[in-house]
Amino acid sequence: MRLYALSDVHADYRDNLGWLEALPDYRARTDDARLLHPAVLLLAGDVSHDLRIVRRAVALLRERFDRVVALNGNHELWVHKRGAAEMEGGGASLSSSSSWSWSSSSAEEEAPPDDDDDEQQRRLVHGGARDSPAKAAAALEAARQAGALTAPCRAGAAWIVPVSSWHSASFDREPDPPEVPRSLARFAIADYRACEWPRRVVGGEEGGGGGDEEQEAIPPGSDAVMRWADAQNDAPSSSSFSSSSSSLPWDAMLRGLARAREGGTGASAPFVAAFSHFLPSQRLLPEKRFLSVPPLAKAVGSDMLAERLRRGSLRPDVAIFGHTHFAWDATMALEDEEEEEEEKRQAPPHKTRFLQAPLCYPSERRRRGRSLQADLDAQIAWARRWASSCSGGGGDDDDWEARDAEARRAEAATAEDAVAAWLPLCFYRAEWEAELGEMLEEEEDEDDGLEELLCYAGLPVVLRAGAAAPSAFAPASRPCYRLTRWRGEQCPPLRALWSTYYEENARDPTNVELAPWVKGRYERRAARLAKEAAEAAASAG
Repeated sequence: MRLYALSDVHADYRDNLGWLEALPDYRARTDDARLLHPAVLLLAGDVSHDLRIVRRAVALLRERFDRVVALNGNHELWVHKRGAAEMEGGGASLSSSSSWSWSSSSAEEEAPPDDDDDEQQRRLVHGGARDSPAKAAAALEAARQAGALTAPCRAGAAWIVPVSSWHSASFDREPDPPEVPRSLARFAIADYRACEWPRRVVGGEEGGGGGDEEQEAIPPGSDAVMRWADAQNDAPSSSSFSSSSSSLPWDAMLRGLARAREGGTGASAPFVAAFSHFLPSQRLLPEKRFLSVPPLAKAVGSDMLAERLRRGSLRPDVAIFGHTHFAWDATMALEDEEEEEEEKRQAPPHKTRFLQAPLCYPSERRRRGRSLQADLDAQIAWARRWASSCSGGGGDDDDWEARDAEARRAEAATAEDAVAAWLPLCFYRAEWEAELGEMLEEEEDEDDGLEELLCYAGLPVVLRAGAAAPSAFAPASRPCYRLTRWRGEQCPPLRALWSTYYEENARDPTNVELAPWVKGRYERRAARLAKEAAEAAASAG
């Protein structure tokens, strides 16, 4: 079994959609292996604001993976083209090498624009949604229609948990560089213009008595939207804004995970892979002095996301994130500094491995490929070592994946193709055996409501490694299985530009002196504004 990570595919771009179409088939090589050892992709948001493209991209990925588990990014919640056209144009980004001002991409890269006033286009592009909460539900439904799962699920001892979140300005508690005007945040953050948040997000009834269509303008970066997004993790499937197709809310999943952890070690010890679009810690972002648009740091993360990951029974082994368009691999604790010091005196804090595997915009892959790449050689070596050590219980008895990665790198026609050769990232592999058991009534009472992925066409996995596949089970029957062996392994540490930099250098957010490549940009901006002001004064005189 293999778990993969991918985010920020931005399939609005023809180059990116073509990249998806050119991906190989990652499913296991035989029918039996596909039944027992699925290749599962965790898709961490920002596929497109256009639901037609969401369906197309997810369908392409479902043809290449046995399962796709998906969640929304910020682009999926856009309901206005203003801002959307700007961001799709590859304008402002967190990159240290992108321009601070917006620009439009070429016609060859950008998808056709939609018209906010065209009702037919609104139905096609936004699923008829007029606000972002409704668009969130429509986007998840579009992904499900294309074959993706959107709820927490389980594959043997591996638990896969999508976590709904949204950014808040309060997440940013680091000082701003004085040369950068704070007002730039309102201009640079496209979500402030492309999203629409009704009154129910900030309290009170929708419309507030002023008509069904009345909307309330909330302050940019409001905590209210962050709270709304976090609450979707607890919503039952009957909610029109639920981020889950499960019939049970978050707490039921945590109870099931807690029971699984009671087993301690061995085949029953769970491996938890959580994923979100946004960041749970600013330590997963370069310091503001390195960012071409420092105010964008106010629109990247959520304290409530951090709280979900570090509290209760979740505490994932791996957490996938996206949004910032930097390759990343870092292991750290999420506790607040004061809490972390206290916990060190009590017991070592739980540490999570954080990974980002973004495809990003084609222009970014061309301009700043170094910050988007991770160590492909390490992945290839791991794939070969795993294949040679497999006993037949992992479905990986051949090093086809390593050969394919080498071939894609060698055949890369452009620099941007070479940058993306390490994607999607396989971050976990497992081989296992299980025995058939009978479902007891008390076990049914403790059902955690999770869909089990070690099955195909409704057939529960009950086989020992190497056994023939079962012909069928009666649809109404609920046989269960007990893991007798589980060997799982994470990918080796990956060298990525910024996360490796912070392994070797202490992060110092109090240093707000802009990096040379950023400082020059703002100096040129200041000189241009001064010149325009002088010309205006001369004209007035």
